[in-house]
Amino acid sequence: MLRFYLNRLGNLLRVALGVCLAFVAVDGCLVDPDQRCGAHQVLQGELCACEAGYGLVDRECVICGENEQGSLEGCECAAGFMRPT
Repeated sequence: MLRFYLNRLGNLLRVALGVCLAFVAVDGCLVDPDQRCGAHQVLQGELCACEAGYGLVDRECVICGENEQGSLEGCECAAGFMRPT
């Protein structure tokens, strides 16, 4: 009888371990080595940066308007231009 309970306990532990490993595998980050960066981003060294003409807004690169240039703070006016007040 004891052997029966030990076998059941072993089976339950294997199932629990399998579920935990599956959760870790699904919860972890997946990286495609051919496309490490997101949309409108380019790899510069080990970091992703926005393409020319795009600015960083809420962790995404968005296209800048006419006479704007991209920056880490979003889109800024190009030299010689300013926004109306």
